[in-house]
Amino acid sequence: MKGIFVGTKPTPYKVIIGARALTQVGSLIAKTAPDVQKVLIVSDSNVAPLYLEKVKKGIEISKIEFCEYAYMSLYFLI
Repeated sequence: MKGIFVGTKPTPYKVIIGARALTQVGSLIAKTAPDVQKVLIVSDSNVAPLYLEKVKKGIEISKIEFCEYAYMSLYFLI
């Protein structure tokens, strides 16, 4: 897996990219933020059907609690 550093202010962060990143998300959270016990998964109605189940399974393996929110995406064609 590769990481890309995003230098936002006030808090920069790292984006992990890799073939198994979604299924390993729980272990990545546990490794980088060991005190985290709960997470919120936020997605949209286009992405959630494609990836949400993989992310949830990856988090469940690490015994981290989670809740999810998928909002409706609206696209307007002009």
